[in-house]
Amino acid sequence: TVNTIVEGMCGSIATVIAQAGKKGKRKMFQNSEYFIHNPLWIPSGPDAHNADDLEKLTSELRANEEKLVAFYLKNINADEQQLRDKMGAESTLSATEAQAMGFIDEIISTDVVAMVKYRIAAAVSIPVTKQQSIIMDIKKEFAEFKSGFLADIAALIRGKVAAVKVETSDGVTVFYDGELTIGTKVYTDEAMTQPAPDGVHTVGDKKFTIANGEVVSEEAASVAKTDLEIANEKNAELTAQLEAATAEITALKQSETQLIASVKKIENDFNAFVAKIETGAGFKVDAQPVDKNKQNVQANKTWQELAAERRKTSAN
Repeated sequence: TVNTIVEGMCGSIATVIAQAGKKGKRKMFQNSEYFIHNPLWIPSGPDAHNADDLEKLTSELRANEEKLVAFYLKNINADEQQLRDKMGAESTLSATEAQAMGFIDEIISTDVVAMVKYRIAAAVSIPVTKQQSIIMDIKKEFAEFKSGFLADIAALIRGKVAAVKVETSDGVTVFYDGELTIGTKVYTDEAMTQPAPDGVHTVGDKKFTIANGEVVSEEAASVAKTDLEIANEKNAELTAQLEAATAEITALKQSETQLIASVKKIENDFNAFVAKIETGAGFKVDAQPVDKNKQNVQANKTWQELAAERRKTSAN
């Protein structure tokens, strides 16, 4: 069963996707909006068009309009003329209106403010350049949040794991996590950032071959040891593990307050980011203001003059 839920703004071709929900499972938050319109063509360049081109374009737009109307009518319960009137007027429907026309089945009560800040559907009256600016700022906002969020997580867990410390028979001190066996990463510092050098080292009654900071093989040591030597080595290993465990417990106790504060900061940052995306509060769009005088002058020019200006700008 497919469920669809409208959060914020559902506009343009997204209204078709929203109809993928099974009847009875199409929902919408009470403060959200549903935006429908006829198919549009937005010029993206100065290419010239003759009458045949424009007639073909008109024919394609009409064909897609009929296709879209037929699709809607199979999924909603609105009158055809009512639907065509709404689409022709490029209408923004409230949750109640969308439900009345049959675009949705259920309204979800909420206090969330509709996401009209990011109304970037193709048909809304925002210039293409400003739409792109909004999209880029949203991407930048999310990238910055993701970077900071991951950094907070990394800082939170960094240094919480106490390494096991052992000394090999040739006097090399190594650190590792868990059990020393094939595949274990071995380091020369307690922070476990510097891989141990390549070589063969004896620990207890075993010889370990290290390559690229990792144990690649282990075998029994060839030199026989007395029971006392083995017991002393085992005792030293257990003592080291006990010291490491004690240090870990001490560190955890000392950082309890800091840990709680870090988790709270991450939670607050995440909630603030979600609120910013949902409401648009505090979000700044770096879009150029519209020059009304220039806009009026441009509107009085022919397409040939506008095309010539674009070519000149491109050449410069």
